[in-house]
Amino acid sequence: MRNATTGLVDHASVLRVPLAGPPPSGTARRYRRISLGLALSDAAAICLALLVSYWIRFDIRLLPSRELVLLVLAPLVWVLVFQAFSLYRPMYLSPAEEFRRTVGATGVGVVLLVMVAFWSKSTFSRGWIGLTFVLALLFELLARRFWRLYQHRGKLDGSLALRTLIIGATGEKAFSAGASVQDHLGDRVLTMLQRFHECFRILAKLDVVTVALVKGVALGGGCELALACDFILASDRARFGQPEINLGVFPPVAAYQLSRQLSPRKGLEMLLTGEPVDATELANAVFPAAEFDRRAEEWLQRLYKQSASSLRLAKRAFRIAQSADFDERLAAVERLYLEELMRTKDANEGLNAFIEKRKPTWSGR
Repeated sequence: MRNATTGLVDHASVLRVPLAGPPPSGTARRYRRISLGLALSDAAAICLALLVSYWIRFDIRLLPSRELVLLVLAPLVWVLVFQAFSLYRPMYLSPAEEFRRTVGATGVGVVLLVMVAFWSKSTFSRGWIGLTFVLALLFELLARRFWRLYQHRGKLDGSLALRTLIIGATGEKAFSAGASVQDHLGDRVLTMLQRFHECFRILAKLDVVTVALVKGVALGGGCELALACDFILASDRARFGQPEINLGVFPPVAAYQLSRQLSPRKGLEMLLTGEPVDATELANAVFPAAEFDRRAEEWLQRLYKQSASSLRLAKRAFRIAQSADFDERLAAVERLYLEELMRTKDANEGLNAFIEKRKPTWSGR
């Protein structure tokens, strides 16, 4: 959130999201607290799981000293394993991905604890592994659910007053170039499409008004991201393009967007030639680069002065009248991309040629 200085409205109702650069200081502190809290929760979860397991088997007051070695080493092993699975940055993981990684990390952690137990001559290695795994996983999921709620604390209350979600870049040369070419190859392409397209599904379902501020080039996925917003405000230096065809592939989201937002001939021209167009083709307003920030702020005042609830409901009505079939159509384009395009020789040749910095040799297959 950022407060503005115009005085017309409280700009706490405007959420600004930069595409690059460090998060706001308050956000960074919050993320550090979450990461530290997760590490402490992980250490407590495995200790609690081991103690419950021991309590079932022993009189906890007469716990053998060799078991204490495992209790001391277990938290360290656990935290290192969860760090290796990148589980201390949950703000960058979807809940489903976090669940899969938590299950995997718990399994690896238990296996390593068996090895530590064998070295320390603990009785842990003599069975009870399944019970400890279930208990540790249960405690982990409960802890991570708590931190998920903490991560989103305050967002629901603030969202009712939110008028505008503004997406912009920290520099002026480029808005965004989208996903890396390497992520389009091999097994990574499915994961990349799932995560990347989830961003567009979320944007498509938002009731709050979304605005892209584009000062430089927006190519590939960056162009798709700008087109996914309700409004585009651009500088006269901005250029938009979908160059994927030059690599032997096509942009799934843009295939839908360009067919809806431009005339069929113009949209198909952008898709099939890969040539960029200037901002006048796509933007709601184009301002001189030297005056962009001031002129864009003046344009946005027309939204800021409106009721937040009325803006949301009016946008929802527009989307209903437009026929909200984005998910179904994008899914069909995804299948075409994965099941047909990525099985052709030319698609892989184009991507590899770009990475190897050579001219592609097309075979037409």
